[in-house]
Amino acid sequence: MSGTSKRSRQRNTRKQDKVEEQSVLEEISEHEISEHEEDPTEKMEGQDGTETLRIRFATISRDIKELKQELSQELTAFKDEPKREMKEEITNLQQEIERKLTENNRELQAQQVSISEAQARIAEVEKWKTDANDALTEMMEQTRRMQEKLTDLEGKSRRNNIRVFGLPEDTEGSSTAKYLEQLLKTELELPEGTNLQIQRAHRALAKKPNSNAAPRSIVVNFLQFEMKEIILKKVWQKKIQVGGKQIYFDHDYPTEIVQKRRTYANIKKILKEKGILFQTPLAKIRIHWNNGVKTYESAREAARDMRERGYNVDEPGGDNAPVVEERQRGAAVWQRVKGKERGPDTAHQAREKLQNYQWR
Repeated sequence: MSGTSKRSRQRNTRKQDKVEEQSVLEEISEHEISEHEEDPTEKMEGQDGTETLRIRFATISRDIKELKQELSQELTAFKDEPKREMKEEITNLQQEIERKLTENNRELQAQQVSISEAQARIAEVEKWKTDANDALTEMMEQTRRMQEKLTDLEGKSRRNNIRVFGLPEDTEGSSTAKYLEQLLKTELELPEGTNLQIQRAHRALAKKPNSNAAPRSIVVNFLQFEMKEIILKKVWQKKIQVGGKQIYFDHDYPTEIVQKRRTYANIKKILKEKGILFQTPLAKIRIHWNNGVKTYESAREAARDMRERGYNVDEPGGDNAPVVEERQRGAAVWQRVKGKERGPDTAHQAREKLQNYQWR
């Protein structure tokens, strides 16, 4: 708006200058005409007036030129001022941008350093995790094999034993071995003079239960394995009752075997309902299907196969060691995102650290 008003003022100024020039020229022409008509005296006076007009005209012309120069200078200043201001603003903006870029570059460099440190630490943790996982998997496998060997040794040490369940507390009197020997000879109708060779017999080493609770089992140790097998087969063929309550006989299994055998409870119940023959040698189960006999190493394996055959069997619980070991093997497949090649002694060092931690 200010630029438009200035331009309009300039146009008005030019018009006024032209009008003044035209009026001055008209006056000059009138004086020249009057000079021809007047007398010599008047002519002299007219010449003086003409000279005065010329001086005035020259002064006006000079003033007009000066005004033009001033207007031109003001117009130039008016044009240059926005440019200068814009240039200063652009310069300030450039400086501000450069300052921000410098700060951002410093921050990015600091973040890059932090990221590099984090990546190095993550790589180290990944390396340790992989090595520790390998060592832990190997240790779990070794522990499982050692546990199997211990269970096998314990089972062999118990191979001459029989477990008696359901015999009421204090029924055996002062000598459990003599009571059971007399009971077996009477109930099994063994020949007179048969020596059962019972070496030891005692209740399970647990706190004596209340009168309403189930009685503790009795462990009977025979000198010879053959005699133990003969007695066990005979008692399985006959129901023996004491005080109106039936008592049961079975092998003396290690604790781990007992726990695994309990996981077959639901499976054995379903097989009995369906009239399917089965056997449970130690921690396995052998099922006689119509298409042949199949032995399963665990209750989970048997339940999975029975579900595939159309039987409604729940997932057995109890023994979670195979599941844990399988998960650990699955975790061993985990790969490092940014990994360094492991040295040959890294897994060994991780194994040693785990062992040291275990024995603290």
